[in-house]
Amino acid sequence: MSSASQPSHSDRGDRRPRRPPPGPRRGDGSRPYSPARFRTPRRRPPLATPAQDTRARLLAVSADLFAAHGFDGVSVREVCSAARANVSAVTYHFGGKDGLYLETLREGLRGMKERMDAACAGDDSDPARALVRRVRAFAEVLLCERAPWAATRLLMAELARPTAALSRVVDEFMRPNFEAVADAIRALSPPETPEPTVRLWALTLTSQICHARNAAPVVRSMLGFDGAYPRLFPAELARHVLEQFFRAVGRPELAPLAETAA
Repeated sequence: MSSASQPSHSDRGDRRPRRPPPGPRRGDGSRPYSPARFRTPRRRPPLATPAQDTRARLLAVSADLFAAHGFDGVSVREVCSAARANVSAVTYHFGGKDGLYLETLREGLRGMKERMDAACAGDDSDPARALVRRVRAFAEVLLCERAPWAATRLLMAELARPTAALSRVVDEFMRPNFEAVADAIRALSPPETPEPTVRLWALTLTSQICHARNAAPVVRSMLGFDGAYPRLFPAELARHVLEQFFRAVGRPELAPLAETAA
């Protein structure tokens, strides 16, 4: 049969989709640029793997259990039961109960440290302003309504009954802030100031804020606050301790800087 007499695709019932006609061409025969032709396919964010999900559940439930009962009052089996995880998951993810407890403390304090670092970022060439910024940030992180009370509650349980994890937590999260405060105080103090005095001043500035957090129900009652601290209280406390410090070390001209903390 000749090609002229062969049936067409439509005569044979061929229903293959036809390719759409090409778009208009330029005078030189090329097609105009179309962003859609070169668009990168959108990637979906990766989903958490089952292992990551199990690890997150273990950390979440262990924070409440350890805060309520202490390290010795919680077993690995109780944590895994509450987290709906296999008992071996603690060893797999954390190397054992000690590792789980340490990482639970770290997880709670990590967010506080990140907020502190962000608030303290800036030019540290002026030690007075650097000190004001750091003390204000410390008060805000510990005392504001957004403070991670669950994390500090767990830390209080650790301080009441210290374990081997405490030294690691102090070195990673507490000592850096204390040393930064001491550095600023050292730069502001007379050259003959003994080092123990510098460190005692750093303790004075930080411990008043820590006391307002650790003994919050008592402090709120003494100051006549009903419920949570007022929104401006952290800044007011920072202003107060800074102003007293500047006057006590013989730098009254710096006292007005404390107002920037409020």
